Amino acid sequence: MNLVLRQFKNDDGNANFPALLSVPSEFRLASMARENYEDTNMLIIGALTVALENINVKRGLNEFQILNLSELIIEESSQDNLSLEDVLLFLQQLVVGKFEMSYESMDIPKFMKMFEQYREERHQNLVNYRMEKHAQYSVSGNTGRTNSADPLSEHFSKLGDTIGRLKDSLKETKKENEILKKVDKF
Repeated sequence: MNLVLRQFKNDDGNANFPALLSVPSEFRLASMARENYEDTNMLIIGALTVALENINVKRGLNEFQILNLSELIIEESSQDNLSLEDVLLFLQQLVVGKFEMSYESMDIPKFMKMFEQYREERHQNLVNYRMEKHAQYSVSGNTGRTNSADPLSEHFSKLGDTIGRLKDSLKETKKENEILKKVDKF
């Protein structure tokens, strides 16, 4: 599993959030569950079971609680577009003690509180990543723009020139009419 997750980690072992963003939408938990809920649920149950067996707590989660927890993770996954890799990385971080917890017991609310910390860190990293990308884009400018006008712009430019000439001609005609009216009065 470490080999598979290596591409989603930085050198320091923390989650590489830009890499996690590259996971295609069809491999996000919500999409996977829509496609095959049972298999998706079994994957998460398996990952939860293995991870929780590696944490020494006096009172851990029973099988029914793990099933409920898995279903809760799937249910909430669409809120921030979680991938299976997100869950697995969180579980690895949980096992190595990144999150502060009591080793007296583990229950669903305690687990979800720690998972929410991961999700909040993920969200903050996403915001920072987007701001950084935007700043890079702003500094470099839009390379998609060109100096050449498109055909529609050229057409409207010519139309504007024509309207301008017609307007000037109309002004001249009005001036001539005014002069002719004055001449007729004499």
